[in-house]
Amino acid sequence: MKQTKFYELKHSFLLLITAIIWGIAFVAQKDGMKTIGPLMMSGTRFILGGLSLIPVILIFERKGISPLQKKNSYIYGIIAGCVLYFAVNLQQYGILFTGSSGKAAFITAMYTIIVPIFGLFLGKKTSLLTWLGVALALVGLYFISFNNDFSISHGDIFLIVGAFFWAAHIMMVDSYVPKVAALRFSMTQFYVCAVLSLITIIPLSQSFMQGTPFYETFTFDGMAEGIVPLLYTGILSSGIAYTLQIVGQKGVAPAKAAIIFSCESLFGALGGWLFAGEVMTPRSYIGCALMFCGIIASQLQIGKKRRKERLEEELNKV
Repeated sequence: MKQTKFYELKHSFLLLITAIIWGIAFVAQKDGMKTIGPLMMSGTRFILGGLSLIPVILIFERKGISPLQKKNSYIYGIIAGCVLYFAVNLQQYGILFTGSSGKAAFITAMYTIIVPIFGLFLGKKTSLLTWLGVALALVGLYFISFNNDFSISHGDIFLIVGAFFWAAHIMMVDSYVPKVAALRFSMTQFYVCAVLSLITIIPLSQSFMQGTPFYETFTFDGMAEGIVPLLYTGILSSGIAYTLQIVGQKGVAPAKAAIIFSCESLFGALGGWLFAGEVMTPRSYIGCALMFCGIIASQLQIGKKRRKERLEEELNKV
């Protein structure tokens, strides 16, 4: 029994490290855009992320990969990479326009309650507790993003729309995982997202875009100055954290893993305060608390459903 608890505790710790890395990545994304445009930031970080996964693939996927899995990894990776392109860059522009990594972390975390809502369109039932979580998160979003006159900033809109793309991406990955080699699939989507991001810079770098917040150009000096955020988001947040996620989830129940990952929003806000001196208003802190409670409530119910499904599977075997 002690060995089992230690095994789960060890893997839970790996997932917690992953959540910390991903949370602080919001700060790195913000810091990198001091000298690099949003699209260049996305393109470069995912090229680095793809490169960092190559040695991991050679270690973890040397054996047991069928030709069909390889083919699916590339096909589905291209599809997921297109969705990732929208999710990541909407988030990047949201961070740029709001100037807050903490706010971005919490609004992005809304994907956890959007997923069960999307599930309704696929014929999946949504429980009362999940709806309570959705309600709490929406009230929290109001406190974080909306003014008393119900106005909302452009940056917050980008983050909210981005959360929907993150939810779509999560659902796609969930359906693809049984059919692909996970790391190879991830590397493919990273490269697709990187190429699309870099291509998009071309029209935005033209003279008619000057004077707009979307105007973006490339300089080697800017890349050199932003090398630390790029290395963090590219190698640490992508290659290393993704590997820790795969290893950690092998020893932790899905519901518990989801709750640990939801702490990413807390670490994003904490990282913004520690490393960037960000301070939100009392109203925003209340919103963050409500949103976090809503996320936890929805995940607890999902965990209950999964336990019930596993019990039913075991009973059917008898």
